[in-house]
Amino acid sequence: MPQEKWDRYSASWSQPEADRNAVLAELATLDVAYTDPTTALEGPGAFSAYMGEFQQQFPGTQFQIIDVREHHEQSLANWKLVDGAGEVVMLGTSHARLTPEGKFRSFTGFF
Repeated sequence: MPQEKWDRYSASWSQPEADRNAVLAELATLDVAYTDPTTALEGPGAFSAYMGEFQQQFPGTQFQIIDVREHHEQSLANWKLVDGAGEVVMLGTSHARLTPEGKFRSFTGFF
């Protein structure tokens, strides 16, 4: 289940706005927070807008989850960003805090 949730979340980074908004509504809380070395934001609207900006900066790329570890409402995913030819553009790790029901509460990306 954790792998599937991360796979759906990571795919949303390459999806059109309406699709990624639907994924965030299903998988994340209304006050979801996101932080990485370049930004810190809160709320699904701001998060989706950031994903859209990311798509413009890295067109044709997609995230692939390598592995996931999860315990005590904490989750850690190692990932790679690949281009259309399957070449690795970037490697990273993301940490998420979860609600007791398993929704994403916050993300911190490291790359």
